[in-house]
Amino acid sequence: MKHFRFCWIAFLCLGLVSKKNQDAPLFFELPIQINEGVERIKIGELKEEGFIAPVSIELAKNSDGPLFYESNVRTTVCDDEICEIMYIRLYWDLIGDYVGYDTLTNHPLTKFDHQPFTDKDYGRLHELLKNDGSILKFKQKSELIDKEKVKASDVVDGTTGATALEIKEEVVEGALYSSYTLWHLAYNGTIKNILTANTQHELDEKLLVNLLDSERSGYKLFAFHNFDQKDYISYKSYWLRSLKEEMPLTRKYIIKNIPDELWGSFLCRRKYVNCLMCLM
Repeated sequence: MKHFRFCWIAFLCLGLVSKKNQDAPLFFELPIQINEGVERIKIGELKEEGFIAPVSIELAKNSDGPLFYESNVRTTVCDDEICEIMYIRLYWDLIGDYVGYDTLTNHPLTKFDHQPFTDKDYGRLHELLKNDGSILKFKQKSELIDKEKVKASDVVDGTTGATALEIKEEVVEGALYSSYTLWHLAYNGTIKNILTANTQHELDEKLLVNLLDSERSGYKLFAFHNFDQKDYISYKSYWLRSLKEEMPLTRKYIIKNIPDELWGSFLCRRKYVNCLMCLM
């Protein structure tokens, strides 16, 4: 009886170790408080081989408008012979960029031989998922390990002893296939297209101003991509400021798309001539 009680307590601790606060995700890069005032609206789903069920994608919004996207994912993590189920919640911003993840209650992430993730492992996974240029982008699953050095195990990630060195430097040790699966899910092109298309559908004057006022450079570039001719007049102060402060890609886009009638203004001709010369 004592042994059973000990095992039950250990199971509960394992299930809750990565979920101490129901309201706060483990990792979330946006300056937004997720509270009861946030409404979730399903905007699409992804059906692909390996998913136990279609991945439902939801828009989170409140009275101020759209905030971010999220998805509760239940997917298999497989090598050539063994599959396990992984549960996780992923977050994207309004232009489809990964911004965080969370575990689900009673479903902590695990690795080699069912060992639970440590705090360091969770942090390393987040750093991997933030890296849109990860080497995993260019690798097929068959290239992850050296087939001649496979370490025997009864679980999927038991092959990590044979992980190629350049890959091992990026993934969570002992969680090779989980790391690979999650990175490719976070940067899934179909998901990104669903998210950006929905943000365009939601785009009104209020959301446009919110994007322009954001500290996120990608939001501003997205807003400029959705400008029409009159917007360059209505939001002149925004793109003039961006010509001084934003990343080169944004400044070049603005310069290329400024309406002809605005090129003749004194402000563009004099105050920003040095900026334009540097970029062209």
